Amino acid sequence: MSILTCGAQYVPLDGGVVPDSTLRFVLEQTGGRTVLVLRSTQHRLAGSGASNVIAIDGDDVPEADDYEKSTTPQDLATSDSGCYVIYTSGTTGTPKGVDVTHRNVTNLVCLSPGRLDIGSGTRVGQILNISFDMGT
Repeated sequence: MSILTCGAQYVPLDGGVVPDSTLRFVLEQTGGRTVLVLRSTQHRLAGSGASNVIAIDGDDVPEADDYEKSTTPQDLATSDSGCYVIYTSGTTGTPKGVDVTHRNVTNLVCLSPGRLDIGSGTRVGQILNISFDMGT
């Protein structure tokens, strides 16, 4: 959620499925500076140019106290700003990124025919792989 409210975008990739060439290509295309990985896939980013690689199941995850606290968090995202970039598999050539805005996600979640009756305070279980568009 912090990624979204600060106005940044995320790029979901499954490090257990995506080939090294695709990981590097997407990092180059997006200019991603921070990459969250599992320890089991962290070695695959060596030499990729990613400046901040954090293994979320490792000891290098920063503690909440390591960050300066803001008394008034600001939501910098707008309806037209990017929410995430989903990449095609690239099976027919070069993977292509599709920019999905906050408005796109809101329409999917709140409007018919995709109305999911999700509102403030609703809890939703995440059971799909995050690299699958409907899972994000």
